[in-house]
Amino acid sequence: MGFTYMNSNDILAKTNGESLVEHTENCLRVFKSIKSAFPYLLKESGSNSLWIDLFLALLFHDTGKIAKGFQQQLKSKSKYKWSYRHEILSASILLSSDLLAENRKVIALGILCHHKSIDILRKEYRTSSEEGNELFRLKLSEIKEEIDYLNKYFLERVEKLSEEYLGMKLRNILLTNQLDEFVDPYKEIIVPFRKNQFSFPSLKYGLFLRGLIYACDHLASSGNSKILPQIKFGEKVTPKNIRKFQIHCRDYIGNLMLSAPTGSGKTEAALLWASSNIKGNERLFYVLPYTASINAMYQRFISPEKYNLSEENVGLLHGKTNQAYYKFLIDREYSSEESEQIAKNAVSLNKKIYRPIKITTPFQLLKAFFRVKGYEILLTEMEKGVFIFDEIHAYDARTTALILGLLGYLRKMNTKVFIMTATIPKFLKKIINEQISEINYLRISKNSKDYAIVSKVRHKINL
Repeated sequence: MGFTYMNSNDILAKTNGESLVEHTENCLRVFKSIKSAFPYLLKESGSNSLWIDLFLALLFHDTGKIAKGFQQQLKSKSKYKWSYRHEILSASILLSSDLLAENRKVIALGILCHHKSIDILRKEYRTSSEEGNELFRLKLSEIKEEIDYLNKYFLERVEKLSEEYLGMKLRNILLTNQLDEFVDPYKEIIVPFRKNQFSFPSLKYGLFLRGLIYACDHLASSGNSKILPQIKFGEKVTPKNIRKFQIHCRDYIGNLMLSAPTGSGKTEAALLWASSNIKGNERLFYVLPYTASINAMYQRFISPEKYNLSEENVGLLHGKTNQAYYKFLIDREYSSEESEQIAKNAVSLNKKIYRPIKITTPFQLLKAFFRVKGYEILLTEMEKGVFIFDEIHAYDARTTALILGLLGYLRKMNTKVFIMTATIPKFLKKIINEQISEINYLRISKNSKDYAIVSKVRHKINL
């Protein structure tokens, strides 16, 4: 189904020649895969309209690019500067249509902020001054000749597009061609928002909406039309001679803390636990303290001789990820140019919602709680996620405190957590229990058949 392309090269969305129609449909393809993969986000958002609102936001999010000046900028490949924001016009187009949606203004806010923050838009594109208002109306006049294009290729196709990508029929939408009737998003959205006169169905709804607009737009722009589903990895990580404590981890549903010696098979136990606690496409985060151990674990995950989970499914994320990927590729005899480009693309995808498994440091997760750019994508991906924290005792006091704070937030996000360590101080165990009161503690007892791995002499010391 999709769009019928007529003169598709006339209206562009990207400098690479991708048309606005093509880019919008690519975004909707990503949307469809996300909706299918994460159905639980609807309930967690506190709003039954999350998917409808996201569909509409994506349909309108780049419509402001029809402006003559923006098209000139794209076709001149940055030689001409338009010096305005297309998302302001996109939000105006939505607000000026006959769209009937309960969260209409919130959808427009999501469109307004899908590139720049609302503070930047308020400071640089305010229309409260005569000069700012004149500039907005001048830029708005650039879309007049293409309103029929919008109606024909976007708004009059809402019924068909919604049936294909949303899975339900929405009525077609109509946009007036009377520019003096167009709504100013600054006065309609930004001013009330700054005065705290804006209401969301819930905090998570706003978070998910903005994060998923980001995710769909960025993935579509990188040439990916869907996200990868979670993989069934239980059999791949099951040891040939499985131990009793590993079986216990595999069969346990809920939060768990494991204390067992180095080399006893804790990683397999953790992954077996994760395999049982992932019910659908929940994302798996494997957290380690050191980049060297993260790189080694990544190689273990993707190696055909080990877990064989494939490079496509497993993402590596830490402060030197580019360097790590580059080295991996050079060692496999890729050229320096190929290694650089592949590494860049891999890291870009790892920061998105694309891969089902991520091996990372706690700092990458903590970034989201300090609102680093793109934090909405990560928090959306973390919702109901499955987290494995390895070597929890290995951090300094400050980092440990941050991780404990992180565990408290993860509990509110309906996640499941597995903590493993060779040894854990009693006070740290107590604090973890305070953060996640429902966590169970597993240690190999003297009566267990596995006790031999605890009592085994691993080191001999001569004084």
